[in-house]
Amino acid sequence: MRLPKVNNFLGCMTIHTGAAIIGWLCLINSIFVLISLTTYAAEFSQISEAQQESMIERLGNYPQNDTTDKEDIKTVVYYVQVIFWFIFAIGICKFLIDLFLVIGVHKKNHYLMLPWLIMQGLGCILLFTALIIWSVLILMFLVQILSNGGDDHQFFRAIAITLGLIINSVLASYCFLIVHTCYTNFKNHLKQSAMVYVKM
Repeated sequence: MRLPKVNNFLGCMTIHTGAAIIGWLCLINSIFVLISLTTYAAEFSQISEAQQESMIERLGNYPQNDTTDKEDIKTVVYYVQVIFWFIFAIGICKFLIDLFLVIGVHKKNHYLMLPWLIMQGLGCILLFTALIIWSVLILMFLVQILSNGGDDHQFFRAIAITLGLIINSVLASYCFLIVHTCYTNFKNHLKQSAMVYVKM
């Protein structure tokens, strides 16, 4: 299946410029994520065991007071650290993939753009899957609200989440199409250059 090609970015810029803007925005976003994760790690490493115990009890893991075991606290802290380092590793991978996209666009190297396209394509598939599942759930939820004469606040919250998910899916797909078109243009240009070189 061939994906549609886009002629320009936002109606006024070239595809190459659009791919560069998308790459830089993604790279800046990755840097902010890594900075905030590093800040969180620095803050979490300075928390004493007594503070960790009070945080765990406050978050509701131990509803009864004076029942917190030291081993349970260490287990919870260990799992939090494992999850954090997993998210941090994903953040580093995303930073490298975004960096490859920026370098690939500026050097017109389509091979460096491929990891970003794969990551974004998987992200778009997951977003559309979430949108389909959410649409089914929202219909059931709206029927329940309307039949019970429920709260309007819940209704508007559900509509806002739906609109946010739709906008996010459309933006992710548009960015994917822009970068894919740029990728295809670079790839075709390389093939044409190779054919001219062979003919000479």
